[in-house]
Parts: sequence; structure tokens; C-alpha cells
Amino acid sequence: MALGNLGKFEETIECYEKLLELDPNDKETWHNKGFILSKLHKDEESIECYEKVLEIDPNDKIAWFNIGISLANLWKFEQAIECYEKALRIDPDYEEVLFYKELALRNLKK
Repeated sequence: MALGNLGKFEETIECYEKLLELDPNDKETWHNKGFILSKLHKDEESIECYEKVLEIDPNDKIAWFNIGISLANLWKFEQAIECYEKALRIDPDYEEVLFYKELALRNLKK
């Protein structure tokens, strides 16, 4: 995480990959790797990380939310909204998701 804070994203990813070799079910590391990949505009790879989180915990609202953000970055707003709705089913009061869902709906002129 310190490397990421310094903007050394490629090195950060290498560290996360080493951690995942030791424990491929480390949900937090998958989250962190997905976040860094998203910062690098590698949204498809980011989605893969969050999908790993969902394999470990299908009710992880943050993973659903972050997949939605990555999909929106890829201009896949309908799919993003589906992910936001899954996050909201888990936590109906997740305000940040409501904001991003509204943005996606606006992009679709809905």
C-alpha cells in the first residue's frame, strides 16, 4: 500500500501478486489489486480482481460497486447499473452507489 501511495503502481501490483501466490483467497489483496489496476485505467483487469472477491464472498457490496465503476469507465452503463443494483440489494443505504447509479442513468439519458 505504501508503494501505491507513492504512485508506484506497477511495483504495487507485483507485491499484490506475490501475496496472492501465498494466499489466493485473500479478499483484501484482490480488492487492493483491483483498485490499483483501476487507477492505471486497466478496468477489464480490475473487474477480474473484483470477480475473484465475489468468488470468495458473493455478498461483497464493495466489489459489486467497484465492478460497476469499472464498467462505467468502459462505457458499459447498463451493466454498471446492474452491479450497482446488486450492491444496493446487499446494502440499500449505500449512498455512494446511489450517486454513481444516477450518473450511469444520466449517461443513458434515463
